[in-house]
Amino acid sequence: MQRAMPRRKASTESSAKIEVNEASLVRLGAKRLAALLFEASDADPVLARRLRMELLASDPIALGKEIDRQIQALRRARAFVDWRKIGDLAKTLDGLRASIASGLGERDPAAAAERLFAFLTLAQPSLERADDSNGRIGDVFRDACADLGAVVALIPDATAQLGVARRAFAAADQDGYGVLDNLVAHVAARLPAEPLSAFRELAEAELADAAADPQGEGSFPRRRWFCARALAAIADAQGDVDLFIAAEMAKGPRVRDDAGMAERLVRVGRPAEALALLDAAEPNPAKNTNRLEDIRIAALDALGRKDEAQEVRWAAFKRALRLQPLRDLLKRIDDFDADAKEDEALQFVSAHRDVVAALVFLIEWSNLRKAGELVRARRAELNGDYYWAFGPAAERLEDKEPLAATLLYRAMIDFALNAGRSTRYGHAARHLVDCERLGARIEDWGGAPDHGAYVGGLRAKHPRKSGFWSRMEPGPD
Repeated sequence: MQRAMPRRKASTESSAKIEVNEASLVRLGAKRLAALLFEASDADPVLARRLRMELLASDPIALGKEIDRQIQALRRARAFVDWRKIGDLAKTLDGLRASIASGLGERDPAAAAERLFAFLTLAQPSLERADDSNGRIGDVFRDACADLGAVVALIPDATAQLGVARRAFAAADQDGYGVLDNLVAHVAARLPAEPLSAFRELAEAELADAAADPQGEGSFPRRRWFCARALAAIADAQGDVDLFIAAEMAKGPRVRDDAGMAERLVRVGRPAEALALLDAAEPNPAKNTNRLEDIRIAALDALGRKDEAQEVRWAAFKRALRLQPLRDLLKRIDDFDADAKEDEALQFVSAHRDVVAALVFLIEWSNLRKAGELVRARRAELNGDYYWAFGPAAERLEDKEPLAATLLYRAMIDFALNAGRSTRYGHAARHLVDCERLGARIEDWGGAPDHGAYVGGLRAKHPRKSGFWSRMEPGPD
């Protein structure tokens, strides 16, 4: 077997490791830190703007003017921002957001709320001119929604707080990108009782108007959904479960939060109503079946219907090979019955149609013997494309099940080479070295070719895969 290139030995020279953190930087002293920041800001306009904001923080009027200037500059910007520069835009926006929320919010919360609304109007133009495929820009505006909730709690006047809440409702209603979805919830959660009650009345009236004026035949009633969602958030802020249910019901059966309604009913000691709601729920593949199962179990337990709860746990395990329901089931029966039930469960897993799901379950269940048996018995079904499952499983199996680990490594190697996945060749080469290491410990190959025969087969089948073989030393003859 041709061995992988040896890795360069790490230097034996020891050096003190200096961790850069807030505590260690304090030791540099104010003058040295100021010099370093000034030097860094000269090449980093984002940092320069943030430093300017910090210098203005002691003067709310001057800080407000600078914030307004930066918002206007961002609003006028038109150039498209590709993925390479998205980080700079995200940092600029986040620095501005932080200056409003902390720098201005603590000194003049009403002015901060005004600026946060202006900042939120940048969401649509920013997203329209930027490649935000990783969601960094959207996350900045989601954070600003939480900031507005924190700021509204600092405003001393209830009338002004309600004014902020009304504007938050309107802003979220006009949001076309979903980044302000939780704005109403953040504001409602921080409102005192009096303005919160008035906010509820507004949402109820808006929902009534939306329900009375539905959109065209067959179209999604977006505004009714929005108003219902807002009212549900207010209901949570008031702790009113019945209002939450009424708001969710207004959305319609296909989009309402059945799990959320039932969960809240169980939480307030109304499990029978929760079960009735779950029984009446319209099946929807988009809804979280795991969560619905867990709430049903909690409701049955609360009602003292222990046997039925156990049946749901078993069904939940069998439906999707869920570990937690099985663990909970076994905890609730005596040791002898638990052992027999666990054996039944593991037999079911071993015969499951999805060998990848079965392997993941057995590894997470920490039954390496069963996992090894599964791999050896069903090696013809192993699809090496599932590297995210096979890699960790092989590492877990190396010590006690070296043949099973080897078969998983081979599956990933075979897939990479057969499919020509050159980006995986480096991993495949390392896996081949792992196979050689494990091969020395395997006495019975169980019908699989030994390591030398396997490598010979690879060379015969893939002699031209230089991107793979070049990673091995000295390479194929």
